[in-house]
Amino acid sequence: MDLGCGGYLTPYLGKSHKINVTLPDLLLKQIDDFVASHPGDKTRSGFLARVAMAELTRARKST
Repeated sequence: MDLGCGGYLTPYLGKSHKINVTLPDLLLKQIDDFVASHPGDKTRSGFLARVAMAELTRARKST
């Protein structure tokens, strides 16, 4: 899985899959603006994967 980080997580997470996601225009613009101004997030997909993993990790720790 290339999370915008050169794909180094692929061995740990498995194959990437394309999905369709519906988001409001303003949220999508905010994501795109964030990705454009943060070099660590190279793609919209990478950003979404990173924040999803962070939230899942946080949720696991709180249970």
